[in-house]
Amino acid sequence: MRITTHASWAVCAMTLALAAAGCGGGGGGSGDSDAVLSASWGDPQNPLEPSNTNEVQGGKVLDMIFRGLKRYDPETGEAQDMLAEKIETSDSQNFTITVKDGWTFSNGEKVTAQSFVDAWNYGASLRNNQRNAYFFGYIEGYDQVHPEEGEQTADTLSGLKVTGERTFTVKLTQKFSTFPDTLGYNAFAPLPRAFFDDHDAWVKKPVGNGPYLVESYTRGSQMSLRTWDDYPGDDKAQNGGVDLKVYTDNNTAYTDLLAGNLDLVDDVPAAQLKNVRNDLGDRYLNTPAGIIQTLAFPFYDEAWNTEDAKKVRQGLSMAIDRAQITDTIFQKTRTPATDWTSPVLGEDGGFQDGLCGELCEFK
Repeated sequence: MRITTHASWAVCAMTLALAAAGCGGGGGGSGDSDAVLSASWGDPQNPLEPSNTNEVQGGKVLDMIFRGLKRYDPETGEAQDMLAEKIETSDSQNFTITVKDGWTFSNGEKVTAQSFVDAWNYGASLRNNQRNAYFFGYIEGYDQVHPEEGEQTADTLSGLKVTGERTFTVKLTQKFSTFPDTLGYNAFAPLPRAFFDDHDAWVKKPVGNGPYLVESYTRGSQMSLRTWDDYPGDDKAQNGGVDLKVYTDNNTAYTDLLAGNLDLVDDVPAAQLKNVRNDLGDRYLNTPAGIIQTLAFPFYDEAWNTEDAKKVRQGLSMAIDRAQITDTIFQKTRTPATDWTSPVLGEDGGFQDGLCGELCEFK
C-alpha cells in the first residue's frame, strides 16, 4: 500500500498563501506597467542553480528568470509547450526534442539544444552535488554519472545526444509516457555558457532566459528583479520589476502589508487568516494551487522500514484530524488530503478523491 512509503496525513493546500496576497500601497497597486512591485520573500537555501534549487523561495526566483521546454498552466496545471517546438516519440522511451528558434538568454547568448544538454549533464553529475540530480534518473547513463556508491565513471549522460542546433534526443532506461510533462520543472531549465565559463560570477548574479533579470541581491535584505525588455516570450512581465524583500517572520511582513510598506504577501500567517478578508477586502485572493503538505518519515533509518513501523505510520496518519485542522487553524483555506496529489489536478491530471482510504481518516 502506498501509505507505507508516504506520510499522507497532510493537509492538501487547495488555496495557497502565494495567492492569498494583498496588492496595495507602494507603486505595485497603481496598475502602472512600469511600477516595481514589492513582495515578501526569504533567502534561498542554496545557490540559484536550476538543478540545485528545491525549495519555495529559490523557486520563486527561478520561475521569473528562467523558461524551460514546458510551462505549467497556473490554473489547470497542464504542461504546455514553452521553448519546446515539438517533442516526438514512437515508443515513450526515445524522444526527439526540437527547441524553438529565436530564444536567447538575457546576456545575448542563443538558447540551443546544447544549452539544455549541458545543463542536464551538469545537474546529473555526482561531482556537482545538485539536490535535484535525481530528476535525471530516468535518462540512460545516470548510473554512470551519479552512482549510488563510489565515484562517477562518466561525465555525460549517454542517453543525451545533440543532433542539431535546435534538436537533441533523449533515451530513457524505461518507457515513461509522461516524461515530456516533467520538463516544466526548473531542474530541466537551460543554462548559458556563462554559467560554465565563470560559475562563481554567475551564481552571484544569475543569467537566465525568463521575463525578469536579476539586477542585484543582498543576502538577508533584498533581491531586485527588473523586466527584461527584449524577452522573446509571449508571457512578458506586466510591471517594471519586483523587489523581493527578505522577512524572517511572516507576521512582520503582514504588518508591513497593512501599513502600505509592502505590495504582496504570499505567506499569510495562520493566526491572521480569520482577519484577512476584513483587513484586505477584495485585495485578498484565495485560489486553487497544485500543492500538498506532507509529513515525511526518515526511511533511511531501517527502524522505519519494519512491519511494526508500518503500523506506527498508519496509526499516526489516522490520529490526525484533517478536517479540524483545515477548518480551525487554516480557516478553510486548505482541503483535507485524501490522495497524494492536489485536487487542482482533477481526474484527468491523476487526482482520485478518497484514494488514501481509511488510513487518511481520523479515528
